[in-house]
Amino acid sequence: MAEIRIDASTTKLGTIGRGSVAPNGSPAQQAYDRAVKQLAVAQKKLAQDVVDRAPEETIEVDRAMVEMAAAAVAAAAAALAREQSRAQEAHAPAAAPAEGVKRSPRAGHRLGDIDLDA
Repeated sequence: MAEIRIDASTTKLGTIGRGSVAPNGSPAQQAYDRAVKQLAVAQKKLAQDVVDRAPEETIEVDRAMVEMAAAAVAAAAAALAREQSRAQEAHAPAAAPAEGVKRSPRAGHRLGDIDLDA
């Protein structure tokens, strides 16, 4: 079996994100965007190597790159979701009633429940 070597200079993954466009969004959003771009590049490389009938070893490496990129997208999406959840919690109004506001004795009942105390 032939030895498989991956040289960082032969991949394009390191060049993603070096564009001239200023980054937008939070660090989690930026990480997610980079991960999605890396996944797209990895998928494109795999597809091209399949079309070009590259050796099976090359295709296996491409598949591994796609899997790693997909895992990076999942991790970045989870981090982004946590960040968004924290932001929502920070801006959400308190759920407790304000002082001086009386709650109806029936406030805890669901629609259709029968109040036996009435």
